[in-house]
Amino acid sequence: IWWVWHLPAVIGIGISAAGSAGAVGLAIAITLLVSFVPAMMNGVIFAYLWTGTQSLAVVSVYHSAYDEMRDTLVATIGLGPLASPWEGIMVMLLGAVLLWKGNWKQLTRYRSTHEESQEGVG
Repeated sequence: IWWVWHLPAVIGIGISAAGSAGAVGLAIAITLLVSFVPAMMNGVIFAYLWTGTQSLAVVSVYHSAYDEMRDTLVATIGLGPLASPWEGIMVMLLGAVLLWKGNWKQLTRYRSTHEESQEGVG
């Protein structure tokens, strides 16, 4: 859902990256493909934060801090040839580490507690 919400911006990036009118479709397809994996890994980060805190505020602060750090780095030091791929690389690394080493048992515990509380209702 997070990736789909950002599709208009992603497609706009693909259109602006196209050098000619004939390359627009290819540029959009490449942009969508390249943005998909980092978006999924960012979804893993969001899920991990939500699972650990059950707080929309914490997840929202992460999202704001991530966007602000990205925009500030690009606007100030620029990062040269890493200006575009650095954020995708960092998100993919962090998401992969969380998938591999994260404590996802918290989600199981939350589900069982939630299901038990729903059994008494209705």
